[in-house]
Amino acid sequence: LFSRGQDPPAIVAVLQGANRTTNYHMFDMTRGVLTSKLSKKSGNYMGKLRSNFKKTENCLYTNNSTKEEVASIVFERPNIMAQLKEGSQPRKLHILLPHHDKNGCPIPVMNDNTYDKRDVKSQILQQAADGDDQFYQLETKEPVFENGNYRLNFHGRVTIPSVKNYQLTSVNDIHEVICQFGKVGEHRFHLDYKFPLNAFQAFAIALTQFSL
Repeated sequence: LFSRGQDPPAIVAVLQGANRTTNYHMFDMTRGVLTSKLSKKSGNYMGKLRSNFKKTENCLYTNNSTKEEVASIVFERPNIMAQLKEGSQPRKLHILLPHHDKNGCPIPVMNDNTYDKRDVKSQILQQAADGDDQFYQLETKEPVFENGNYRLNFHGRVTIPSVKNYQLTSVNDIHEVICQFGKVGEHRFHLDYKFPLNAFQAFAIALTQFSL
């Protein structure tokens, strides 16, 4: 992740190879130097993003030794019959975020689910399913179908069509875009975000697009 396209990168995500599920370790490069040996002991480790085995549920954890969750990212994947009937559909995301403390920092949710290297279970998602409404809820904005294509208005910030492109809105106001991500080059994307997201959370949501 580059801030306004300038070097050096602000955040670097490193995909961990020896895992059955997608697992990114993320590092704050404003507090470190980009080397080939980034690890949890580097001093700038921010946390990790892990998916479940089906890659439909993702958890974002802080760098705390205990499992502290600061985002739950869920893909709504249509079943085979729906895909055959309606064709390829835009990806649908549902995001749950904890509220903030007086300093504007997300208040982590302790994840006490039994650790399993093969899968993850979101404590935030579980609490929301149990009726806890103390979370920010974001979801993908529905695109408009025009001339055989799905379209979103990125106001010039996105220039290349891609299945990875998305806009996120609050469930309470579908007209206000909180975050948008889209392709502008062969290996370049623009990522815009604002409160209640921070850079760590917004970048993690974008990373999930590359796991499907």
